[in-house]
Amino acid sequence: IQALVPEITKNENSSCTHRQLVFLLSKLFSSVLSQERKIFMALDNLQWADSTTLGLISEVLISVCQCPEERERLVFVGMYRDNEVSSDLMLFIAGLVNLEGGGSGNVTDMKLSFLSRNDVTEMIMHKLRLPKRLVFELADVVHKRT
Repeated sequence: IQALVPEITKNENSSCTHRQLVFLLSKLFSSVLSQERKIFMALDNLQWADSTTLGLISEVLISVCQCPEERERLVFVGMYRDNEVSSDLMLFIAGLVNLEGGGSGNVTDMKLSFLSRNDVTEMIMHKLRLPKRLVFELADVVHKRT
């Protein structure tokens, strides 16, 4: 977010700009949700998000979740690698748990296991439409690097 809206952190009035952005995003979400439409928001790699971005997401979610009708039509999925969690991300996760504890949302924590070498091989075989013997080395490299 800082790269897209640099004024949030570099401007003397950054707290004002940040509040404006939270207000505008909250209004945008509320406008869509109030028309009985649904929003599914998925953000990946949250382990790399900075504190400003995590704070913005948190504030928007808290704002939107104040209205029970709108809250029921919003699904937020945040994905992160649990072996790269920062203190900022831990605070964000704790905030989501507090949101749930206050009756303003439902939080479900799901842990996914890593793909096996065989799973990676099968995926590459399927996507490239090649036999196993031709993708085995590539699958091995992909599995080791990811």
